[in-house]
Amino acid sequence: MLGPVRARGAAGPVRLGTPKARGLLAALLCGANRPVALETLVDALWGEDPPKSATKNIQSYVHRLRRALGDRDRIARTGPGYLLRVRPGELDAHVFERLVREGGAAAREGDDARAARLLREAAAAWRGDDAYACVPDVPLVRAEAQRLAEARFAALRDRIDAELRLGLHAALVPELSALTARHPLREELWERLMTALYRSGRQADALRAFRDARRVLAEEAGLDPGPGLRELQRAILAGDPALAPPVRPSEVLERFMRALDADLPAEDAERAALCHSIVAGRRLIAALDDAAGELLRALDSR
Repeated sequence: MLGPVRARGAAGPVRLGTPKARGLLAALLCGANRPVALETLVDALWGEDPPKSATKNIQSYVHRLRRALGDRDRIARTGPGYLLRVRPGELDAHVFERLVREGGAAAREGDDARAARLLREAAAAWRGDDAYACVPDVPLVRAEAQRLAEARFAALRDRIDAELRLGLHAALVPELSALTARHPLREELWERLMTALYRSGRQADALRAFRDARRVLAEEAGLDPGPGLRELQRAILAGDPALAPPVRPSEVLERFMRALDADLPAEDAERAALCHSIVAGRRLIAALDDAAGELLRALDSR
């Protein structure tokens, strides 16, 4: 689904046949594991002017697809329509959406490294620029392809945000430069490029990116930069401290722990475990006695 529509049966890759057969399979995939009404399929394949033989044609396409897939039960007749059965992990779109959900959960829990990794894995599920490529112009499929495209962009944006929070500003500049060239009207990409440049110590380049965005928006859409871009430009000009990279508690505590004597008493297992939890970022507040600088206790940040 995330590229040219392909299928594999028990014997390997499946030849999907005519454009109408591919369109039918794509329409059933849009509603995988849910009944799709026959009239919906007819409308998807022929629009407002279906042939009198539309129902028989669909029956013929279903028969061919069942035979090609090598599993008659894959496509079931259910009341007024058909249902395509898929198992967990079989559809690349389902894998993509699962990884996006897991990445979002990791970001909400403050684990940006895991969030970025999962969202990169989600992006790798795509095999091309467009979902359902090489499928005839089927409105039902086109709407689902657009939904997946927006989900892909949101996952890209969220992954970039996670990596910005991780401090990977300079590493993101080339990618963001390419993305703004490819999607010049996406103001959120310009905002992230400006942020990455500024946090990399390239204030002049960040302001140049704003001018580029303003020019492109005017030339291609007749628009002025939105409030987000304008406010970011003002903040960069003012050197607003709010633009500084976020301070991650684990980084501060790791530096602090390195300043302590690393040779903690071997018998104090609880104290050693506490040190490890602080360095790993699982603990936020630590109390020290002022005599030996030893950790007394820590409170969970969650």
